[in-house]
Order: sequence, then structure tokens, then C-alpha cells
Amino acid sequence: MSVTYRVVGQRMMAGPDSGQKKYFGRVVRNKMITHKQLCKRIALQSSATRGDVSLILDNLVDALLEYMQSGHSVNVPNLGIFRVTAGSEGVESEEDFKAHHMKKARINFLPCADVKAEMERIGFERDIPFIKTVVLDEPCELEHM
Repeated sequence: MSVTYRVVGQRMMAGPDSGQKKYFGRVVRNKMITHKQLCKRIALQSSATRGDVSLILDNLVDALLEYMQSGHSVNVPNLGIFRVTAGSEGVESEEDFKAHHMKKARINFLPCADVKAEMERIGFERDIPFIKTVVLDEPCELEHM
């Protein structure tokens, strides 16, 4: 399988290349797969119905959130580990540090070895730019083009 990328120009704002334009590859995101589509796909590969799969996924999310909100890491076999991370502001002494110095909690995902290996197999192909065709109602002279 291949992931499509697009080349995007960006002016560098800092560092030795400041002011220069550099070109970078950006992954093109396809449409979002819905919960319903995901459940249907999983149900096709199992004896579970789409409704059963939906219920299990919903309960998985509830359990993940409950455990992570309690400070646990959660290992989902064949997928990876979900855990809570957060940064904090620095203070002068340990005694001065309070809960309000903690920054917003985030979810960190660490894929298992098999998932990492599958991700390494992904190829990349360049996006073909879309060229818009304009249809004119009247003939156009060449010098106007």
C-alpha cells in the first residue's frame, strides 16, 4: 500500500536557512473512515455483527479513558500502549510546585512491534495535482490566454 504525499513550499522563519523557501512532503489525508464503516469492515472478518463490533469499540474507548484518567497505561494487544502524558511549568523549588503548574494532559500512543513493522512497509507516491478545466461560453482569442 502507498500513502500519497504533496510537495509544499514553505518559507523558513529561523535558522541558517531563514528567509529561504524550502519544499517539504506532506501526507495527503483521504476521507475519514466513520465508526460505521470501521464496524462493518471488522464484522466482515468475524462472526460478530456490526452492532456487536460497535458495542465493543464503544466499551473499549470507555475503558481506555477510565484507566488513563486513573493514571494507568493500557496495553491493547496487537495494537500498542496508550498512556497519559503532560508537561509542566518550571518553578524555583520542589515545595513551590502545585497541580496548577501541570499543563494539559495528552494521550500518547506507542505502537507494538508488529504495528511498527507494518508502518515501515508503507510506500509513498506523489500526488498528481488536480488541474481545473474551464469551459468558456464564447470562443477566446489566443492573446487573452
